[in-house]
Amino acid sequence: MGNFSFRRAEFIADIIKTAMKTKRNASFLTRFFLLSIITLVVACQPAPAAPVPAPTSEPVSTAPPAPTPTAETVTPSAASEILLAGQPYQSPSGTYSINFPLGLTCEEEGEYRIDCQSASGDAIISVDVIVTGYELLQAHFEALVQAETVYAYGDKRAYIEESFGVAEGQISIDAFWRDEGVDWASRDRFIRQGPAVLHISLRALRERWENYLPVFQQSEQSARFDPLSLYSAPLYTQRRLFSARDGLFTLDVPTAWMKYAGPLNIEGAFVEGFLSPDLHAQVQVAVYRRDSLIEQADRILLTQDIMRALYGSDLRYAHYKALPDGRERGEWNAERRAVSGISFNGTYRNYLYIYSVVWDEVGKDLYMPVLEEVLDSFVR
Repeated sequence: MGNFSFRRAEFIADIIKTAMKTKRNASFLTRFFLLSIITLVVACQPAPAAPVPAPTSEPVSTAPPAPTPTAETVTPSAASEILLAGQPYQSPSGTYSINFPLGLTCEEEGEYRIDCQSASGDAIISVDVIVTGYELLQAHFEALVQAETVYAYGDKRAYIEESFGVAEGQISIDAFWRDEGVDWASRDRFIRQGPAVLHISLRALRERWENYLPVFQQSEQSARFDPLSLYSAPLYTQRRLFSARDGLFTLDVPTAWMKYAGPLNIEGAFVEGFLSPDLHAQVQVAVYRRDSLIEQADRILLTQDIMRALYGSDLRYAHYKALPDGRERGEWNAERRAVSGISFNGTYRNYLYIYSVVWDEVGKDLYMPVLEEVLDSFVR
């Protein structure tokens, strides 16, 4: 393993230590820690200069032949009455098709996502495509699934996984949870192929889950996925609104990037971040708070201390300038940790904040468009 891999492993290990300090669901943390260790082992292998498209292959399908078309629409009230539509839905992007249960009302969101709901609101099906740019290794695919699951269910109560099925390129998670006092059951299926991941989310009221399960399974198995046209598509377009501590500002960050958080070794400083599944890029936010106003002289010293704590004492700026709104922007690199980045810092009363996008040699060309969009989404 070359020096680059050792440096990168050390940098990732620092991030994992910080992430493990965050209070999270124990099952999520345990699996994420194991996945991170696996990823460090993978990182010791030579990394490709750039992702290469996979050879053309047939669309993924676990489906039996589609049922005979029917024009009938029914409102499900018992298992025998819940039927599957004969005509498959085709996504606007042309990358997947799926047969939905009859009687659902559906709404498209962009080229990749569709959300469908039963008339009574007791069942929901969502389908989405996450563009990753190239086919992720299994460990990185599992990290993506973890991030998406935490994002989707992190605010739900009494979340319990009934099963977590993992196979090469496929993951299925069955769970029970509560939302606003109502008990739900869900199944999330993730299929990795080429430059994208198909996510099928099936949900129903817990008391109705067994009624819907047969048709849910048929719908899930009817899915066809052919993402080979997505090698040139924008990456990780699904975003979540991240709010920095005490509401200082917001950024739009990818939902499929794993969040971590924890204190820095500087009193009053706290760091939060989001890691790409393959660990080649990240978004990082540091906030420092004290009891008195922060003057310009203090700001310069504090910024230097925080940046070195985050990225190493050998951090060097290639470009630095003050902006009209009071923020400062710097482009930098840290040779020992083999990373580069763009950072902005600003002050508000007794707060100093720094938000950065960071990449390594492999991640620069792949992730720069995503990272620039994150920077452009800043709102204070």
